Amino acid sequence: MNRAVLVVLVDFLLISLVTLFSSNRMSDRPQSGGGEGGTDVEVQAVQDMLDTLKQALELEQATRQQLTQNLSLSEAALAEKQQQVAAREAQLRQLEAGLQQTEQRARALEEERARLQAQQEQTQQALAALQSRESQAREAAAELQAQLDRWRNEANVSQAKVQAMEGELVSRREEARRMQEQIAALDRANREAAAAKERLAVEAGTARTEAAVVREQLAVTRTQVESLASEKSRLQETAATLAEGTREIAREVQAQRTLAPNAIYGDYISNRVQIAFSAQRPALLGLGGKKDDVDQTILFRSGDSVFALSHIAATPLPEVGGGPDWHSLTATLQRGNTRLPLSQLWLLRSDIRIVVLPIPEAAVNTISTRIYNLTAEPAKFQEAVLVGAKEGYYGEVEFRLDPALPQYVRMQTRPVGRIFGKFSPTRGDLVFTMQGDLLGIMVNNTYCLLLSSVQPARTVRLGENIADQRTGRIGGEVAARVQALPFKLQ
Repeated sequence: MNRAVLVVLVDFLLISLVTLFSSNRMSDRPQSGGGEGGTDVEVQAVQDMLDTLKQALELEQATRQQLTQNLSLSEAALAEKQQQVAAREAQLRQLEAGLQQTEQRARALEEERARLQAQQEQTQQALAALQSRESQAREAAAELQAQLDRWRNEANVSQAKVQAMEGELVSRREEARRMQEQIAALDRANREAAAAKERLAVEAGTARTEAAVVREQLAVTRTQVESLASEKSRLQETAATLAEGTREIAREVQAQRTLAPNAIYGDYISNRVQIAFSAQRPALLGLGGKKDDVDQTILFRSGDSVFALSHIAATPLPEVGGGPDWHSLTATLQRGNTRLPLSQLWLLRSDIRIVVLPIPEAAVNTISTRIYNLTAEPAKFQEAVLVGAKEGYYGEVEFRLDPALPQYVRMQTRPVGRIFGKFSPTRGDLVFTMQGDLLGIMVNNTYCLLLSSVQPARTVRLGENIADQRTGRIGGEVAARVQALPFKLQ
Protein backbone atom coordinates (compact mmCIF):
# COMPACT_ATOMS: atom_id res chain seq x y z
CA MET A 1 0.00 0.00 0.00
CA ASN A 2 1.20 3.51 -0.76
CA ARG A 3 2.58 5.29 2.31
CA ALA A 4 0.79 8.57 1.53
CA VAL A 5 -2.59 6.83 1.32
CA LEU A 6 -1.89 5.04 4.61
CA VAL A 7 -1.02 8.32 6.36
CA VAL A 8 -4.22 9.96 5.11
CA LEU A 9 -6.28 6.99 6.29
CA VAL A 10 -4.69 6.97 9.77
CA ASP A 11 -5.23 10.72 10.11
CA PHE A 12 -8.85 10.31 9.13
CA LEU A 13 -9.43 7.55 11.69
CA LEU A 14 -7.74 9.54 14.46
CA ILE A 15 -9.89 12.58 13.71
CA SER A 16 -12.98 10.35 13.70
CA LEU A 17 -12.08 8.89 17.14
CA VAL A 18 -11.39 12.30 18.64
CA THR A 19 -14.70 13.63 17.34
CA LEU A 20 -16.58 10.60 18.65
CA PHE A 21 -15.14 10.85 22.19
CA SER A 22 -15.72 14.57 22.28
CA SER A 23 -19.34 14.18 21.31
CA ASN A 24 -19.95 11.63 24.14
CA ARG A 25 -18.47 13.90 26.84
CA MET A 26 -20.48 16.90 25.81
CA SER A 27 -23.82 15.11 25.87
CA ASP A 28 -25.82 16.20 29.01
CA ARG A 29 -28.63 13.73 28.66
CA PRO A 30 -28.44 10.53 30.70
CA GLN A 31 -28.24 7.40 28.77
CA SER A 32 -30.74 4.62 29.35
CA GLY A 33 -30.24 0.89 29.08
CA GLY A 34 -30.22 1.29 25.37
CA GLY A 35 -27.18 3.59 25.94
CA GLU A 36 -24.93 0.76 27.11
CA GLY A 37 -25.68 -1.08 24.00
CA GLY A 38 -24.58 1.96 22.03
CA THR A 39 -21.34 2.14 24.00
CA ASP A 40 -20.57 -1.43 23.19
CA VAL A 41 -21.18 -0.76 19.59
CA GLU A 42 -18.79 2.15 19.65
CA VAL A 43 -16.14 0.13 21.47
CA GLN A 44 -16.55 -2.63 18.97
CA ALA A 45 -16.22 -0.13 16.16
CA VAL A 46 -13.05 1.25 17.70
CA GLN A 47 -11.72 -2.26 18.17
CA ASP A 48 -12.50 -3.05 14.53
CA MET A 49 -10.83 0.11 13.54
CA LEU A 50 -7.72 -0.74 15.58
CA ASP A 51 -7.70 -4.21 14.06
CA THR A 52 -7.93 -2.67 10.66
CA LEU A 53 -5.07 -0.28 11.52
CA LYS A 54 -3.01 -3.17 12.87
CA GLN A 55 -3.60 -5.19 9.69
CA ALA A 56 -2.75 -2.16 7.65
CA LEU A 57 0.44 -1.67 9.67
CA GLU A 58 1.40 -5.32 9.29
CA LEU A 59 0.64 -5.10 5.58
CA GLU A 60 2.77 -1.97 5.39
CA GLN A 61 5.64 -3.73 7.18
CA ALA A 62 5.36 -6.73 4.86
CA THR A 63 5.25 -4.42 1.89
CA ARG A 64 8.27 -2.53 3.24
CA GLN A 65 10.23 -5.75 3.71
CA GLN A 66 9.30 -6.82 0.20
CA LEU A 67 10.41 -3.44 -1.12
CA THR A 68 13.68 -3.74 0.82
CA GLN A 69 14.32 -7.19 -0.66
CA ASN A 70 13.39 -5.92 -4.10
CA LEU A 71 15.75 -2.95 -3.60
CA SER A 72 18.63 -5.28 -2.60
CA LEU A 73 17.95 -7.48 -5.61
CA SER A 74 17.75 -4.40 -7.83
CA GLU A 75 21.03 -3.05 -6.44
CA ALA A 76 22.72 -6.44 -7.01
CA ALA A 77 21.28 -6.61 -10.53
CA LEU A 78 22.37 -2.98 -11.11
CA ALA A 79 25.93 -3.77 -9.94
CA GLU A 80 26.01 -6.81 -12.21
CA LYS A 81 24.65 -4.71 -15.06
CA GLN A 82 27.32 -2.08 -14.40
CA GLN A 83 30.02 -4.76 -14.46
CA GLN A 84 28.57 -6.10 -17.69
CA VAL A 85 28.47 -2.57 -19.13
CA ALA A 86 32.10 -1.97 -18.06
CA ALA A 87 33.14 -5.31 -19.58
CA ARG A 88 31.27 -4.47 -22.77
CA GLU A 89 32.85 -1.00 -22.87
CA ALA A 90 36.33 -2.55 -22.47
CA GLN A 91 35.48 -5.08 -25.18
CA LEU A 92 34.16 -2.24 -27.33
CA ARG A 93 37.42 -0.29 -26.87
CA GLN A 94 39.40 -3.41 -27.83
CA LEU A 95 37.17 -3.88 -30.87
CA GLU A 96 37.63 -0.20 -31.81
CA ALA A 97 41.44 -0.53 -31.46
CA GLY A 98 41.37 -3.74 -33.52
CA LEU A 99 39.14 -1.98 -36.07
CA GLN A 100 41.64 0.90 -36.34
CA GLN A 101 44.54 -1.53 -36.79
CA THR A 102 42.50 -3.42 -39.38
CA GLU A 103 41.71 -0.17 -41.21
CA GLN A 104 45.40 0.83 -41.13
CA ARG A 105 46.39 -2.60 -42.39
CA ALA A 106 43.73 -2.35 -45.09
CA ARG A 107 45.04 1.08 -46.17
CA ALA A 108 48.62 -0.26 -46.22
CA LEU A 109 47.49 -3.27 -48.25
CA GLU A 110 45.64 -0.98 -50.65
CA GLU A 111 48.74 1.21 -51.09
CA GLU A 112 50.90 -1.90 -51.59
CA ARG A 113 48.37 -3.22 -54.12
CA ALA A 114 48.45 0.10 -56.01
CA ARG A 115 52.26 0.12 -55.93
CA LEU A 116 52.43 -3.48 -57.15
CA GLN A 117 49.91 -2.72 -59.89
CA ALA A 118 51.96 0.31 -61.01
CA GLN A 119 55.12 -1.80 -60.88
CA GLN A 120 53.37 -4.51 -62.91
CA GLU A 121 52.34 -1.95 -65.51
CA GLN A 122 55.91 -0.62 -65.68
CA THR A 123 57.21 -4.18 -65.96
CA GLN A 124 54.77 -4.92 -68.78
CA GLN A 125 55.81 -1.73 -70.56
CA ALA A 126 59.49 -2.62 -70.09
CA LEU A 127 58.77 -6.17 -71.31
CA ALA A 128 57.06 -4.81 -74.41
CA ALA A 129 60.00 -2.46 -75.02
CA LEU A 130 62.45 -5.35 -74.55
CA GLN A 131 60.45 -7.52 -76.95
CA SER A 132 60.50 -4.70 -79.48
CA ARG A 133 64.24 -4.28 -79.03
CA GLU A 134 64.72 -8.02 -79.35
CA SER A 135 62.83 -8.08 -82.64
CA GLN A 136 64.89 -5.13 -83.88
CA ALA A 137 68.07 -6.89 -82.76
CA ARG A 138 67.03 -10.06 -84.62
CA GLU A 139 66.28 -8.05 -87.74
CA ALA A 140 69.68 -6.36 -87.51
CA ALA A 141 71.57 -9.60 -86.73
CA ALA A 142 72.04 -10.54 -90.40
CA GLU A 143 73.15 -7.02 -91.26
CA LEU A 144 75.57 -6.97 -88.32
CA GLN A 145 77.01 -10.33 -89.33
CA ALA A 146 77.53 -9.09 -92.88
CA GLN A 147 79.15 -5.91 -91.62
CA LEU A 148 81.29 -7.95 -89.23
CA ASP A 149 82.55 -10.09 -92.11
CA ARG A 150 83.23 -7.00 -94.21
CA TRP A 151 85.01 -5.25 -91.32
CA ARG A 152 87.08 -8.36 -90.62
CA ASN A 153 88.15 -8.45 -94.27
CA GLU A 154 89.01 -4.74 -94.08
CA ALA A 155 90.93 -5.39 -90.85
CA ASN A 156 92.91 -8.17 -92.59
CA VAL A 157 93.69 -5.80 -95.47
CA SER A 158 94.71 -3.06 -93.01
CA GLN A 159 96.93 -5.53 -91.17
CA ALA A 160 98.60 -6.49 -94.44
CA LYS A 161 99.12 -2.81 -95.25
CA VAL A 162 100.68 -2.24 -91.83
CA GLN A 163 103.03 -5.18 -92.35
CA ALA A 164 103.97 -3.86 -95.81
CA MET A 165 104.60 -0.40 -94.38
CA GLU A 166 106.72 -1.88 -91.60
CA GLY A 167 108.75 -3.79 -94.25
CA GLU A 168 109.18 -0.59 -96.26
CA LEU A 169 110.22 1.23 -93.09
CA VAL A 170 112.92 -1.40 -92.46
CA SER A 171 114.18 -1.17 -96.06
CA ARG A 172 114.27 2.63 -95.93
CA ARG A 173 116.16 2.55 -92.67
CA GLU A 174 118.70 0.18 -94.31
CA GLU A 175 118.96 2.48 -97.32
CA ALA A 176 119.50 5.48 -95.04
CA ARG A 177 122.26 3.57 -93.25
CA ARG A 178 123.96 2.78 -96.58
CA MET A 179 123.72 6.42 -97.63
CA GLN A 180 125.30 7.49 -94.35
CA GLU A 181 128.18 5.08 -95.11
CA GLN A 182 128.51 6.55 -98.63
CA ILE A 183 128.58 10.06 -97.16
CA ALA A 184 131.37 8.98 -94.81
CA ALA A 185 133.30 7.43 -97.74
CA LEU A 186 132.88 10.65 -99.73
CA ASP A 187 134.19 12.62 -96.77
CA ARG A 188 137.27 10.38 -96.66
CA ALA A 189 137.74 10.75 -100.43
CA ASN A 190 137.46 14.52 -100.10
CA ARG A 191 140.14 14.56 -97.42
CA GLU A 192 142.36 12.29 -99.53
CA ALA A 193 141.86 14.61 -102.53
CA ALA A 194 142.86 17.61 -100.45
CA ALA A 195 146.00 15.76 -99.29
CA ALA A 196 146.82 14.82 -102.88
CA LYS A 197 146.41 18.47 -103.91
CA GLU A 198 148.93 19.53 -101.29
CA ARG A 199 151.41 16.88 -102.40
CA LEU A 200 151.02 17.99 -106.00
CA ALA A 201 151.66 21.60 -105.03
CA VAL A 202 154.91 20.60 -103.28
CA GLU A 203 156.05 18.53 -106.27
CA ALA A 204 155.19 21.35 -108.73
CA GLY A 205 158.47 23.13 -108.05
CA THR A 206 160.61 20.09 -108.83
CA ALA A 207 158.48 18.71 -111.64
CA ARG A 208 157.83 21.70 -113.85
CA THR A 209 158.03 19.45 -116.86
CA GLU A 210 154.97 17.59 -115.58
CA ALA A 211 153.02 20.78 -114.81
CA ALA A 212 150.59 20.33 -117.66
CA VAL A 213 149.82 16.83 -116.59
CA VAL A 214 149.47 17.89 -112.98
CA ARG A 215 147.18 20.77 -113.99
CA GLU A 216 145.00 18.39 -115.92
CA GLN A 217 144.90 15.98 -112.99
CA LEU A 218 144.13 18.88 -110.64
CA ALA A 219 141.27 20.02 -112.86
CA VAL A 220 139.90 16.48 -112.93
CA THR A 221 140.30 16.22 -109.16
CA ARG A 222 138.47 19.53 -108.66
CA THR A 223 135.67 18.31 -110.88
CA GLN A 224 135.47 15.09 -108.86
CA VAL A 225 135.46 17.05 -105.57
CA GLU A 226 132.65 19.30 -106.78
CA SER A 227 130.77 16.25 -107.99
CA LEU A 228 131.31 14.53 -104.64
CA ALA A 229 130.16 17.65 -102.74
CA SER A 230 127.01 17.83 -104.90
CA GLU A 231 126.40 14.11 -104.33
CA LYS A 232 126.91 14.57 -100.58
CA SER A 233 124.34 17.40 -100.46
CA ARG A 234 121.86 15.30 -102.44
CA LEU A 235 122.41 12.32 -100.14
CA GLN A 236 121.91 14.50 -97.05
CA GLU A 237 118.60 15.79 -98.45
CA THR A 238 117.55 12.22 -99.25
CA ALA A 239 118.48 11.09 -95.71
CA ALA A 240 116.40 13.93 -94.18
CA THR A 241 113.46 12.95 -96.41
CA LEU A 242 113.82 9.31 -95.39
CA ALA A 243 114.00 10.26 -91.69
CA GLU A 244 110.79 12.32 -91.96
CA GLY A 245 109.11 9.45 -93.83
CA THR A 246 110.28 7.05 -91.14
CA ARG A 247 108.75 9.18 -88.41
CA GLU A 248 105.48 9.50 -90.36
CA ILE A 249 105.34 5.74 -90.86
CA ALA A 250 106.00 5.23 -87.13
CA ARG A 251 103.13 7.57 -86.30
CA GLU A 252 100.79 5.73 -88.69
CA VAL A 253 101.81 2.38 -87.22
CA GLN A 254 101.19 3.70 -83.70
CA ALA A 255 97.76 5.03 -84.75
CA GLN A 256 96.84 1.67 -86.26
CA ARG A 257 98.00 -0.30 -83.21
CA THR A 258 95.21 -1.72 -81.02
CA LEU A 259 95.42 -3.08 -77.49
CA ALA A 260 93.85 -6.26 -76.16
CA PRO A 261 90.86 -5.85 -73.78
CA ASN A 262 92.94 -7.51 -71.05
CA ALA A 263 95.63 -4.83 -71.40
CA ILE A 264 93.06 -2.00 -71.30
CA TYR A 265 91.32 -3.46 -68.24
CA GLY A 266 94.67 -4.07 -66.52
CA ASP A 267 95.62 -0.45 -67.15
CA TYR A 268 92.28 0.64 -65.67
CA ILE A 269 92.82 -1.50 -62.55
CA SER A 270 96.30 -0.04 -62.08
CA ASN A 271 95.18 3.58 -62.42
CA ARG A 272 91.67 3.76 -60.95
CA VAL A 273 90.94 6.04 -57.99
CA GLN A 274 88.17 6.19 -55.40
CA ILE A 275 85.81 9.11 -54.77
CA ALA A 276 84.29 8.90 -51.27
CA PHE A 277 81.09 10.99 -50.90
CA SER A 278 79.61 11.86 -47.50
CA ALA A 279 76.40 13.88 -46.95
CA GLN A 280 74.55 14.88 -43.78
CA ARG A 281 71.30 16.64 -42.91
CA PRO A 282 68.89 16.70 -39.93
CA ALA A 283 66.68 13.59 -39.83
CA LEU A 284 63.05 14.42 -40.72
CA LEU A 285 59.96 12.16 -40.89
CA GLY A 286 61.99 8.97 -41.03
CA LEU A 287 64.37 10.23 -43.74
CA GLY A 288 67.96 9.32 -42.95
CA GLY A 289 70.23 12.12 -41.82
CA LYS A 290 73.46 10.68 -43.34
CA LYS A 291 74.47 9.02 -46.61
CA ASP A 292 77.87 7.71 -47.74
CA ASP A 293 78.82 6.51 -51.26
CA VAL A 294 82.09 5.33 -52.83
CA ASP A 295 82.71 5.30 -56.59
CA GLN A 296 85.56 3.66 -58.55
CA THR A 297 86.64 5.88 -61.45
CA ILE A 298 89.58 7.40 -63.37
CA LEU A 299 91.07 10.84 -64.00
CA PHE A 300 91.00 12.40 -67.49
CA ARG A 301 92.26 15.59 -69.08
CA SER A 302 90.11 18.01 -71.06
CA GLY A 303 92.00 21.03 -72.34
CA ASP A 304 94.29 22.23 -69.55
CA SER A 305 92.15 20.81 -66.71
CA VAL A 306 91.99 17.39 -65.03
CA PHE A 307 88.71 15.87 -63.80
CA ALA A 308 87.39 12.80 -61.99
CA LEU A 309 84.45 11.17 -63.81
CA SER A 310 81.25 9.77 -62.22
CA HIS A 311 77.48 9.34 -62.61
CA ILE A 312 74.93 11.15 -60.43
CA ALA A 313 73.59 7.75 -59.29
CA ALA A 314 76.93 7.15 -57.53
CA THR A 315 76.60 10.37 -55.47
CA PRO A 316 74.21 11.40 -52.65
CA LEU A 317 72.52 13.92 -54.97
CA PRO A 318 68.92 13.05 -55.98
CA GLU A 319 68.08 11.94 -59.52
CA VAL A 320 64.32 12.58 -59.38
CA GLY A 321 61.90 14.48 -57.18
CA GLY A 322 62.85 16.70 -54.29
CA GLY A 323 63.71 16.23 -50.66
CA PRO A 324 65.42 17.97 -47.76
CA ASP A 325 68.59 19.85 -48.64
CA TRP A 326 71.95 18.40 -47.59
CA HIS A 327 73.59 20.64 -44.97
CA SER A 328 77.04 19.19 -45.70
CA LEU A 329 78.39 17.34 -48.75
CA THR A 330 82.04 16.32 -49.11
CA ALA A 331 84.00 14.39 -51.75
CA THR A 332 87.48 12.95 -51.12
CA LEU A 333 89.76 11.50 -53.81
CA GLN A 334 91.62 8.44 -52.51
CA ARG A 335 94.63 6.79 -54.16
CA GLY A 336 96.88 4.63 -51.98
CA ASN A 337 97.84 6.77 -48.98
CA THR A 338 96.80 10.00 -50.73
CA ARG A 339 93.64 11.74 -49.49
CA LEU A 340 92.60 14.85 -51.44
CA PRO A 341 89.44 16.82 -50.47
CA LEU A 342 87.65 18.26 -53.52
CA SER A 343 85.92 21.64 -53.53
CA GLN A 344 83.48 21.48 -56.47
CA LEU A 345 81.13 19.15 -58.33
CA TRP A 346 79.92 19.83 -61.88
CA LEU A 347 76.76 18.53 -63.54
CA LEU A 348 77.60 18.53 -67.26
CA ARG A 349 75.68 20.64 -69.74
CA SER A 350 75.88 17.92 -72.41
CA ASP A 351 74.09 15.46 -70.06
CA ILE A 352 73.17 16.57 -66.54
CA ARG A 353 73.34 12.99 -65.24
CA ILE A 354 77.13 12.94 -65.72
CA VAL A 355 79.23 14.34 -62.87
CA VAL A 356 82.83 15.57 -63.03
CA LEU A 357 84.95 16.85 -60.14
CA PRO A 358 87.79 19.28 -60.98
CA ILE A 359 91.22 18.26 -59.63
CA PRO A 360 93.54 21.16 -58.63
CA GLU A 361 96.52 21.35 -61.00
CA ALA A 362 98.90 21.60 -58.03
CA ALA A 363 97.61 18.25 -56.71
CA VAL A 364 97.77 16.36 -60.02
CA ASN A 365 101.51 15.68 -59.70
CA THR A 366 101.05 14.27 -56.18
CA ILE A 367 98.65 11.57 -57.45
CA SER A 368 100.65 8.68 -58.86
CA THR A 369 98.17 7.58 -61.52
CA ARG A 370 97.62 7.88 -65.26
CA ILE A 371 95.67 10.87 -66.57
CA TYR A 372 93.63 9.51 -69.50
CA ASN A 373 93.32 11.45 -72.75
CA LEU A 374 90.03 11.92 -74.59
CA THR A 375 89.94 10.33 -78.02
CA ALA A 376 90.18 12.77 -80.94
CA GLU A 377 88.56 10.39 -83.49
CA PRO A 378 85.69 8.43 -81.90
CA ALA A 379 84.65 6.86 -85.23
CA LYS A 380 88.09 5.58 -86.22
CA PHE A 381 87.26 2.06 -84.98
CA GLN A 382 83.97 0.19 -84.72
CA GLU A 383 84.84 -1.55 -81.44
CA ALA A 384 85.46 -0.33 -77.90
CA VAL A 385 86.13 -1.87 -74.49
CA LEU A 386 83.37 -1.43 -71.90
CA VAL A 387 84.44 -1.68 -68.24
CA GLY A 388 81.99 -2.10 -65.37
CA ALA A 389 83.17 0.37 -62.74
CA LYS A 390 81.58 -1.53 -59.82
CA GLU A 391 80.72 -5.05 -60.98
CA GLY A 392 84.20 -5.99 -62.28
CA TYR A 393 83.14 -7.11 -65.81
CA TYR A 394 84.61 -5.96 -69.12
CA GLY A 395 84.45 -6.92 -72.76
CA GLU A 396 84.89 -5.78 -76.36
CA VAL A 397 81.68 -4.37 -77.87
CA GLU A 398 80.66 -2.68 -81.11
CA PHE A 399 79.14 0.79 -81.24
CA ARG A 400 77.29 2.85 -83.83
CA LEU A 401 77.09 6.56 -84.55
CA ASP A 402 73.62 8.12 -84.49
CA PRO A 403 73.26 11.15 -86.83
CA ALA A 404 70.36 12.43 -84.71
CA LEU A 405 72.47 12.25 -81.53
CA PRO A 406 76.00 13.40 -82.44
CA GLN A 407 77.11 13.60 -78.78
CA TYR A 408 76.29 9.93 -78.13
CA VAL A 409 77.16 6.51 -79.54
CA ARG A 410 74.95 3.47 -79.28
CA MET A 411 76.65 0.48 -77.68
CA GLN A 412 75.69 -3.03 -78.77
CA THR A 413 74.76 -5.04 -75.68
CA ARG A 414 76.12 -8.23 -77.24
CA PRO A 415 79.95 -8.37 -77.09
CA VAL A 416 81.89 -9.28 -80.23
CA GLY A 417 84.76 -11.01 -78.40
CA ARG A 418 85.38 -12.71 -75.11
CA ILE A 419 83.73 -11.27 -72.02
CA PHE A 420 85.01 -11.36 -68.48
CA GLY A 421 82.66 -11.36 -65.49
CA LYS A 422 78.87 -11.08 -65.53
CA PHE A 423 78.57 -8.75 -68.53
CA SER A 424 75.62 -6.41 -67.97
CA PRO A 425 76.25 -2.84 -69.23
CA THR A 426 74.62 -0.18 -67.07
CA ARG A 427 74.83 3.53 -66.34
CA GLY A 428 78.15 4.74 -64.98
CA ASP A 429 80.24 2.14 -66.89
CA LEU A 430 83.38 3.51 -68.57
CA VAL A 431 84.10 3.07 -72.29
CA PHE A 432 87.65 3.05 -73.75
CA THR A 433 88.89 3.04 -77.35
CA MET A 434 90.97 0.15 -78.64
CA GLN A 435 94.07 2.38 -78.22
CA GLY A 436 93.35 2.79 -74.49
CA ASP A 437 92.02 6.37 -74.57
CA LEU A 438 88.78 7.42 -72.85
CA LEU A 439 85.76 7.38 -75.19
CA GLY A 440 82.99 8.27 -72.71
CA ILE A 441 80.62 7.04 -69.97
CA MET A 442 77.31 5.16 -70.18
CA VAL A 443 74.22 7.30 -69.43
CA ASN A 444 71.95 4.23 -69.53
CA ASN A 445 72.39 0.61 -70.56
CA THR A 446 72.52 1.45 -74.30
CA TYR A 447 73.99 4.90 -74.99
CA CYS A 448 77.44 6.32 -74.18
CA LEU A 449 78.09 10.06 -73.86
CA LEU A 450 81.17 11.26 -75.79
CA LEU A 451 83.23 13.57 -73.57
CA SER A 452 84.16 16.04 -76.30
CA SER A 453 83.34 19.12 -74.19
CA VAL A 454 83.32 19.58 -70.42
CA GLN A 455 81.02 22.51 -69.56
CA PRO A 456 78.97 22.70 -66.31
CA ALA A 457 75.19 23.10 -66.34
CA ARG A 458 75.29 23.52 -62.55
CA THR A 459 78.14 23.80 -60.07
CA VAL A 460 77.76 22.51 -56.49
CA ARG A 461 80.11 23.82 -53.81
CA LEU A 462 81.33 21.00 -51.56
CA GLY A 463 82.02 21.22 -47.83
CA GLU A 464 80.19 22.09 -44.62
CA ASN A 465 77.24 24.49 -44.31
CA ILE A 466 76.01 24.19 -47.91
CA ALA A 467 72.27 24.43 -47.24
CA ASP A 468 72.22 27.54 -49.46
CA GLN A 469 73.16 25.32 -52.44
CA ARG A 470 69.56 23.96 -52.41
CA THR A 471 70.64 20.43 -53.27
CA GLY A 472 67.08 19.16 -52.76
CA ARG A 473 66.04 20.87 -56.01
CA ILE A 474 68.66 19.09 -58.11
CA GLY A 475 66.44 16.01 -58.49
CA GLY A 476 63.70 18.08 -60.11
CA GLU A 477 66.19 19.81 -62.44
CA VAL A 478 67.73 16.49 -63.47
CA ALA A 479 64.31 14.88 -64.05
CA ALA A 480 63.13 17.84 -66.17
CA ARG A 481 66.24 17.79 -68.37
CA VAL A 482 66.15 14.00 -68.78
CA GLN A 483 62.44 14.03 -69.74
CA ALA A 484 63.27 16.59 -72.43
CA LEU A 485 65.72 14.12 -74.02
CA PRO A 486 64.60 11.52 -76.60
CA PHE A 487 63.05 8.44 -75.01
CA LYS A 488 65.96 6.17 -75.96
CA LEU A 489 68.35 8.35 -73.92
CA GLN A 490 66.21 8.32 -70.75
